Parts: sequence; C-alpha cells; structure tokens
Amino acid sequence: MKKILICGNYGAKNLGDELILSGLLKLISEIEQEGGEKFAIQVMTADPRRTKEIHTIETVRIFPTGIRSIIQSLFSKDLKKTFQAVGESDLILFGGGDLLNEEEAYSMYLWGLHGKIFQWFRKPYIIIGQSFSWPSKRLNKKIIQSIFEKAKAVFVRDEDSKKVLEKLNITKNIEVTTDLIFALRDESKAEERENKAGIILRNYKKIKIEDLNKKIEQFKEI
Repeated sequence: MKKILICGNYGAKNLGDELILSGLLKLISEIEQEGGEKFAIQVMTADPRRTKEIHTIETVRIFPTGIRSIIQSLFSKDLKKTFQAVGESDLILFGGGDLLNEEEAYSMYLWGLHGKIFQWFRKPYIIIGQSFSWPSKRLNKKIIQSIFEKAKAVFVRDEDSKKVLEKLNITKNIEVTTDLIFALRDESKAEERENKAGIILRNYKKIKIEDLNKKIEQFKEI
C-alpha cells in the first residue's frame, strides 16, 4: 500500500484550510474508487489531535521552527514521528491555500523549510491548490523558486498565481485548477448555487473594508 503524506496549514483553527483538507481527502477517495487502489494517508498539522478528530485521519505534527517548539518536539517525540512519516512516504501532497505569502512573513520560512526537508529526503512532492502573490523580497523569491523547481508537479488555483510563477522564471509545467474546496460541491445541486457566492474571512492586519467591498462588487458583476 502506497503512503501519501499531506502537508499544509491544517490544525490552525482556520475554517478555510480545514475545508481545503476535506476537499483534498475527497479527491483522494475518488481516485481510490476509480483506480481500485487504497492509500495509507497521514496529515502534517499544527494540531494533530484536533485534525484527527475532525477528519478521522492519521496525523503527525508539522516541523517546528522556533527554539521552544523544537525542544518540546524533542521531549514529546513528535519530531521523530514527523521525520519517520516523511521518510516512509511514497508521495507528498504539499499545499492548499496561500502558504508562501509575505502577508505573514513567518509562513514563508515555515513552509519553505518543509519544502527543503522534502528535498533532503528526496521525496517526490506535488504542489497542489496553492496561490501566490508577487514576492517583493529577494530571499522570498529564492525560497519559492527553490521549492517549485524540485516539485514533481504544480497545480495552482488561479491564473494570476501562474503568471507570478512564470515571472519568477520557474520552468516547471504549471497547471491551473480550481480551489480544493470546490471538490466538496454536490454537482446535483448546481442550479441552487446560481448567483451565489461564499466568502471566508481571515484576520489579516493589512485588510481594508473598502478592498472587501470592491471584491463583493466584482462578484455582483459576474
């Protein structure tokens, strides 16, 4: 049985990220049903116990980056379990959401570290369902480039993200797909969704109410 490890911003008390994980798990389930093959799945998460309860899936903790979290992981043996999960995986699905972004500078280094560790283990990984804005800092550009060039495949969730990556001279073939959340849609109720839009908010320091109003007005014009 092949082992798939999923890595993303799960267990962070963010509804959008949990829905993304649900969508990804549903896609994997559909692939299993169509291909007749069963996968052993684990999820890297900031809160293994909570993620396991919500999604009824095996979990390990994401790699720590702070001194305190590293020490805690060593004493709790979480770090050992995470390294073991990466080492035993046959494929890593890396993504969902806006992971590598400058709005939260810490995330650039957190997920950049994870990408480099996957490379150190020489594990094939697919970047799936992510989106990107233009990185203004040179180091951040280097982080994105180094992670993407080694990916087995790249799937972004919008055309703007593809243009950003192409502008960064990433030679990897980049495919545009829908947000993983949409895998949860019931296609039999497509008519009921006509002229409806859903918005999930996050607490960004730089978000402005006028920018949100502009986005809502754009939806009205579609």
